[in-house]
Amino acid sequence: MKKYLITIILVVAGAALIAYPYLFSGGINDLEVKIETTPVIMPSCYKVYANSEAMNGRFYLFKMMMTNKGNSPVRSVKVNYEIPRFIEKTELAKMPVIYPGQSVVVACYPVFNDDVVNKTTSSKEKTKITIETASGETEKEFAFEMKGRNEFVYSCIPNDEIRTYSDMYDNDPLVACYVTPEDPIIKYYTQQIQEKILKGEAASVNRKAEEAVRFLLGVYQATYLSHMVYSGTSGVPAKIDDLSTLVQNIRLPRQVVTGNTGLCIELSLLYSSVMMSAGLDPVIYLIPGHAYPGFKLNGQYFAIEATGIGGEGMGGRADAEAAFRAGMKQLDEFIKYAQMGDERYSIIDVRELVQAQIRPMELK
Repeated sequence: MKKYLITIILVVAGAALIAYPYLFSGGINDLEVKIETTPVIMPSCYKVYANSEAMNGRFYLFKMMMTNKGNSPVRSVKVNYEIPRFIEKTELAKMPVIYPGQSVVVACYPVFNDDVVNKTTSSKEKTKITIETASGETEKEFAFEMKGRNEFVYSCIPNDEIRTYSDMYDNDPLVACYVTPEDPIIKYYTQQIQEKILKGEAASVNRKAEEAVRFLLGVYQATYLSHMVYSGTSGVPAKIDDLSTLVQNIRLPRQVVTGNTGLCIELSLLYSSVMMSAGLDPVIYLIPGHAYPGFKLNGQYFAIEATGIGGEGMGGRADAEAAFRAGMKQLDEFIKYAQMGDERYSIIDVRELVQAQIRPMELK
């Protein structure tokens, strides 16, 4: 009888040891929470922030790591977040259990409504995070800068992490969000160029370099004949928390058309929007202090100096052929320095970035 009693006791004890983690749960205080946040959100890039696949998920609102530092499992873990005025309380992740010593990473890619692009001024906003467990809940929050639609922040890398020139312009790929070929105004503008300047021909139909160049010159001619004016300015230094960067107010392509003026980057965005609307593969060349548009076709690259239309203090205007010669001369220099590895010479390949999920904003 004693023999059987000992066996029963051992079985019960073993079962108790096995069941212990499932019968007892750790508390919310057992979770160590570390949050990595973004200092700024740009409304023009709202589609990028919502997409975990865009540029390998680098444009997130926050990343949070939860580690169970206790001796018992923490059960029924649920993470919610909200951005008052912009995003209602939303479930972000749900985990049945986090075991002792286990770490779990949760990344937030916020889904803003399309009307976020109507925001025209900067403001300080808050992200509120709620962590719920079977034994209680806790709240975390952090502030960030919410820019206006036209404000472009060139880098979100903290000062102490900037090592190279390209780090200072880390957000350059997001420039593609300002290329808006589906904008009804740009579609109409493209149609007018094709009908009134190119006499109804579309360069994308035959994919011949000479016809694509003719279309590029047609875009220039449209800006030239409308007496569009080049207006020059540069990014303004800004301090956002521990971030020192350049912020530039960038007009949308539709605003360049309706205002009949644009910076070099804004003219490049207009050209890219029109060329993409026509089926071409636009590119924007970025060099120190300047940007100019072009396209690639069948492995060849072409460029035009869009600012040749002139402006106050520019000292005259260049016709389309002269602007094209100037652009191609600059392209030769661009290739030379880019091949030398000079980081100041980079290219925005719009269609390639769209394929990488850098999607443009939608406009009414």
